[in-house]
Amino acid sequence: MNGIKLKMTALMFSIIIPLTAAMGLITYGYASRLILTEVEGNLERLALEAAAYVALKLSDELERLESIASMDELRSMDWNAQRAVLARVPSLSDVLEIAIVDAGGTAAYLDGTRLSLADRPYIRRALAGHRNFSDPLVSRKSGQLVIMAAAPIRSGESVAGAIIARVDPVFLSRLTSEKGYGERGYAYILNLDGEFIAHPEITLVERRENALEHAARRGADEGYGDFVRSSFETPSGTGSYRIADGFVYMGYARIPSTDWIIYVGARRDEVLARLDDFKRFYSLGAFIVAILSCLAAYAIADRFSGPVIELERLFDRAAGGDLTIRAVPRSNDELGRAAESLNRMMDSIKQLSYYDPLTGLPNIGVFLSDVSERLEGKPPTSPLSVALVSADRFRVVNEIEGYPAGDALLVEAALRIRADAPRGCRAYRGKGDAFILVFDETHSPADAEESARSVVARLCAPYSLGPEGSGRSVRLTFSAGMVCAGPRGNSANELLQNATFAENYAKESGGARFRLYEPDLHQRNRALRDLEQQLPRAMEAGELYLEYQPMIDLATGRAAELEALVRWRHPDEGLVSPELFIAAAEKTGVILAVGSWILDGVCAQISAWRSQGLPEMPVSVNISAKEFESGDFIESIRAALRRHGVEPSLLQLEITERTVIERVEESISRLQELRDMGMRISIDDFGIGYSSLSYLVRLPVDTLKIDKSFIQNLETGKQEKAIVTAIIAMGTSLGLTIVTEGIETEEQLAWLRRFPCQLGQGYLFSRPRRGDDPELLARLRGATPAGSADPVSND
Repeated sequence: MNGIKLKMTALMFSIIIPLTAAMGLITYGYASRLILTEVEGNLERLALEAAAYVALKLSDELERLESIASMDELRSMDWNAQRAVLARVPSLSDVLEIAIVDAGGTAAYLDGTRLSLADRPYIRRALAGHRNFSDPLVSRKSGQLVIMAAAPIRSGESVAGAIIARVDPVFLSRLTSEKGYGERGYAYILNLDGEFIAHPEITLVERRENALEHAARRGADEGYGDFVRSSFETPSGTGSYRIADGFVYMGYARIPSTDWIIYVGARRDEVLARLDDFKRFYSLGAFIVAILSCLAAYAIADRFSGPVIELERLFDRAAGGDLTIRAVPRSNDELGRAAESLNRMMDSIKQLSYYDPLTGLPNIGVFLSDVSERLEGKPPTSPLSVALVSADRFRVVNEIEGYPAGDALLVEAALRIRADAPRGCRAYRGKGDAFILVFDETHSPADAEESARSVVARLCAPYSLGPEGSGRSVRLTFSAGMVCAGPRGNSANELLQNATFAENYAKESGGARFRLYEPDLHQRNRALRDLEQQLPRAMEAGELYLEYQPMIDLATGRAAELEALVRWRHPDEGLVSPELFIAAAEKTGVILAVGSWILDGVCAQISAWRSQGLPEMPVSVNISAKEFESGDFIESIRAALRRHGVEPSLLQLEITERTVIERVEESISRLQELRDMGMRISIDDFGIGYSSLSYLVRLPVDTLKIDKSFIQNLETGKQEKAIVTAIIAMGTSLGLTIVTEGIETEEQLAWLRRFPCQLGQGYLFSRPRRGDDPELLARLRGATPAGSADPVSND
């Protein structure tokens, strides 16, 4: 029994040490997040308090000026009477450079100085009847940097003049010096133009330095510009950015009744300094726990015979109907051989009961049992992760190629999953064309997601139908949803349900997507339904508009065609993602009205360009599946062309390959009718759906547009390069025009120019622009070669 005790002691030690280390890392990360969350809240609170203090101080000064301005002597606008009153008012003893401004903007000071201040914005606002403060400015009287307060002097219902005074700006400088967080924190004030109003480094204020330009010159403040611009849009909040030697966390708040914003900051390294004691304490505790655990393990092993108890427990579970048990042979004696015999017996039973006969993978019943068992055990170091993966539009394969071909594809998919699934990941066969991946506690959520994405990418590689399919290549896309068990665990059914919900959301977003489950997916689903309800109103309110992106002739560098893109600027939400509202429109059927509006708008724009004497250029319009299948689709196109007097040759219709393959024969007939009218047909997003040369050669199309997902990975992806090369070769052999979408770098452009690819489209050349945009009009005139206008952008 001594060998068993030593083995058990070593086993427990090997478990406890990594577990203790992992718990320390998790606790440290959690504590860090808590501290940073607390600091962000404190920074915002400090900023709000400072903003309220400054607002109160400024308000007091203005109220004092207004009370003086209400005196009859000042309202008379008699300088002698005004001067006498100002000289004897005791409350003005700490007010600097007080003066009376007449209606013409001339200021009279108590020392007899007269200055014209009519051009000062704060004077104009006061003479318009508004009390206000100026931004820091250089005084024409003293030559010093000052902040001026101004209040109107009213005579009856009109403004006869104004009273002004220099406010002591010391309190702003003192405030920015005092309002930091910690020893190295600091504060400053900006106006909405980004200029410094107050700063510990006073020269920035004296020079009227712009914060964004100042940060750009320094070149070390990564993310600062985005932070400052976002702070202009909300009353208060927090943010962070990188500086040369670390991170800075900032709280900010708008100062009421001004266009000033105060910022209060703290350094990340200073904030997290208090975690050092925790690390030292935990290291000592972990060492003590490890020693005690080894002693306890040895004592337990001395009392119990592990293998015998384990075998007895497994036999009891098997007798109760649990077919997932597995014994671990720990020796070569009778107990070890008994464990091996038990495993062989259970393998035979499980193979008959719990495995899918087509793919050989365990079925959904095994999944539910396995996951339930893991969730009922002790809490793992990382949460259990479950991914549900299924093919997009798999029924098309069954309908076109037949069910045997579909079964062959599923077998091949299962083989790929087995080959690519990492250690600690088990695959199961779900319902229909679905597969389930379960990542155990050895995978963090981030590791599990990365591995699942890798498996899905492998599944999307082309499939060969083999000799029975004449060696044809079929490319399927897969969508996946993934969920992690909560801190208290979830039931196996709940995990599967949530993974299914995320996977359905990925498919509804267009397919070929990977989606993590989040509790707010339900809320986002409601938001999508809200968009569905608001779309008709948005069309009536004119919130939809069109933009046009050039397609560039890669040989000449000039625009050859345009693509029309619909945008929605929501009055409350701003720009709505086209992916979202187009999906919402297709679900409700509003896409038919939207599509008709787009066609009419494009024809109207073509007519408008023609009336301006601009060269005629074909415009591509994206057509949804529901539009293409609607009974009056072709007639609506004819009506739009007639209404605006546009030639059909100037209209190119972009249809996805998924739309066409749904009903191949009907699609061919309808496409041919459109071509007979004189329009050009383009297959959009080619390569990401069900692709087969056998149907492509039959389609009456003119153009293939290679999906941007392949172009974006050209520089690093060997598979993407192979796919793009094959599509270009195939399209060229069929006499089709090839368009590559999503070109954003010079390296991508240089690679594509090695092949007979006629047109390119992407942010390297131009972002989408409205029809009256000067840059777009210049391209239409052929005055602006590609690559000279727009940098790569994410707008």
